[in-house]
Amino acid sequence: MAARRFDLALVVDCLEHLPKRDGLNLLGGIRNLNASRIAVLADLPASGWQETDFYSLALQASERFARDEQVLTLFTYDLLDYKQVPDWLNSRFWANPENFGKYWW
Repeated sequence: MAARRFDLALVVDCLEHLPKRDGLNLLGGIRNLNASRIAVLADLPASGWQETDFYSLALQASERFARDEQVLTLFTYDLLDYKQVPDWLNSRFWANPENFGKYWW
């Protein structure tokens, strides 16, 4: 599964046809190994999934689309937005010999 890393992976009309465990493994594998961004379009009632299942994989509910009786939910993940680097975690605040003894935390 880790052959190439892509910028975007689309998962559409897939989770409704897989056992939940296989779907979790698929999305986790794509997120960890294959794509920096993921967009998943799922029919929650038809798939048996809940929003919290997607949250556990760090996906966010972005939009809902209704068509007749069907409601599709778009879940997204972007590695660049997932965890912002804290401001204090840079060389400006540590490992600068010129600042030794000047600042105390």
